Amino acid sequence: MKKKQAEPTLSCKVALGMFPSERVLIIEGADGHEIQTLADKRDVIVEQDPTPDREVPGRVKVSIVESAGKDAVYVDLPQPGLTEGPRVKVAKASLRQT
Repeated sequence: MKKKQAEPTLSCKVALGMFPSERVLIIEGADGHEIQTLADKRDVIVEQDPTPDREVPGRVKVSIVESAGKDAVYVDLPQPGLTEGPRVKVAKASLRQT
């Protein structure tokens, strides 16, 4: 049996979306600005589900594209951001292999 390959994930805040399978993600960009995006809940990892009145900490599956200097990296989000496109620059410290 093949061992599952580690996937990169990015830390974020997770809120409920408009549809049951949708999640709103709030991600911190490398320069500290807030990036909002939508994602299918299958691409999001949380310890407990968000509620209508509460965001929860979580992680979203991403694809690492390239380094953006010593402390940052470009990643592709599962879907384009609401405030930016699908490729965003984030701090390397916010990434983890899961």
